[in-house]
Amino acid sequence: MRKPKILALALAMLLTLALTGTAFSEDRPVLKVLGGFVANMDPNNDPTQAAIEERTGYRCEYAMLPQDNPEQKLNMEIASGTPYDILMISPDMFRMLAKQNALLPLDDLLATDGANLLASIGEETWELGRFEGKTYGIPMMNERPNIENTILMRQDVLDELGLAVPTTPEEFRDVLRAVKEKKPDMIPYSAHTNIYSETLISGFGFYFNWNERDGRIVNRVDLPEYREYLSYMRGLYEEGLIDPDLAINKSVNMNEKFASGKVFSIPSNWNDASIQVPALYANVPEAKVTYVLPLKDENGEAKIRANRYLNKVTAIPKSAEHPLDAVKFMNAKLDPETFVYITLGTEGETFTVTDGDQYEPIMPIFSELRNNAWWYLNGIDEVKYADMWLARTRRNAELGKAFDAINAEYDRYAAIDPTAKMPTLDPVAKYQQALKKALDDYEIKAVVGVESLDNYDSFLGQWKKDGGQDMIDAVGEWYAEDKAE
Repeated sequence: MRKPKILALALAMLLTLALTGTAFSEDRPVLKVLGGFVANMDPNNDPTQAAIEERTGYRCEYAMLPQDNPEQKLNMEIASGTPYDILMISPDMFRMLAKQNALLPLDDLLATDGANLLASIGEETWELGRFEGKTYGIPMMNERPNIENTILMRQDVLDELGLAVPTTPEEFRDVLRAVKEKKPDMIPYSAHTNIYSETLISGFGFYFNWNERDGRIVNRVDLPEYREYLSYMRGLYEEGLIDPDLAINKSVNMNEKFASGKVFSIPSNWNDASIQVPALYANVPEAKVTYVLPLKDENGEAKIRANRYLNKVTAIPKSAEHPLDAVKFMNAKLDPETFVYITLGTEGETFTVTDGDQYEPIMPIFSELRNNAWWYLNGIDEVKYADMWLARTRRNAELGKAFDAINAEYDRYAAIDPTAKMPTLDPVAKYQQALKKALDDYEIKAVVGVESLDNYDSFLGQWKKDGGQDMIDAVGEWYAEDKAE
């Protein structure tokens, strides 16, 4: 009587193997995985989670760090010996645990069971997962270097007034002046409690918070070009070309004003534009938008920061019960066919490929099945995924248009921040947040006239006393050593 049951079970297992390429093995342990917080997501009940189990044969129990104070929670979990097999954490968290000697070295495990990981991730990236010469983490860079920020402008208004998209600070000011004159009920430019625009600062010859000058690294606060930029923005405000509510605007206020048709231009990025543009079109159907490229400086040069950063690091704590299986599991996810299935789904069902490398999502099934795929990744195929990832930018029509417009001339305008791969330095971690707020506050006060730009030296002196000089010294020392290597 048992024979039919046994045959049925065997048939079911063979069918599973045929359909998925992997038969789940009860001999494999259930892996415990801890990752970052994402609202409205259950990592244990997601289509991507099911796809990963289907293809790798490993089951996982996923947990998330809290949204607030995640570092504190992570420290508590590690100190208590909670047996997570895999930690998907931020670069800062990784460095913190590496310094605490809480992570397992991975070199030997990768050598024997990490062939896909080693083949997919470049050596320069692997350096970011090392500490004191040993590999303690699997580093994952952002999916594709790209230009993110821009200024969103009403193309229909430009056409109506016979104006071209500005390409220099002078042209930008002239366009705002024309809008103010011809359309007095429209705010020429709005922003929200921050006047630092990567599109605009290009017109003054600097592109980052930390800039290279004569072989040294210099914070923008010490650049004469930065003072010129503050003076320029102060002039725009005095002429009534910037939203008078600048000092109190929140992003929601700025977006509402733009969506209602009351504002001509705002700072934006390709992700925000996917919300801002449809909202505008819903209220002003005749509206059209354009994306301003980085402005040219007096020498005709124009550059803008391109996103190239360490996204996250996957590590195995010393308290892990199944480190070998953890590496085997992560390696299996980077099998070429499995990686495509996990990240995009099935060709013809959730995505299409045209012209060899043009990946397009099939909506809405793509978002239904792979919306959260990025969360589960431990590493990426750094060559192929750059093109594959573009499918995610095309889930929303305006998102795709914005991304393509802003990155249309990537090779011409993109500049990589010289500190993009800088590790977390103690003085930076200690002072950066407070110093950024102090600088943001000063910028707004200076632009709206509460502070005089004549007092900039006094502000700068206090900023440096409050930790700025320690931060500058630490970054300068790191940069000199990095260049010497």
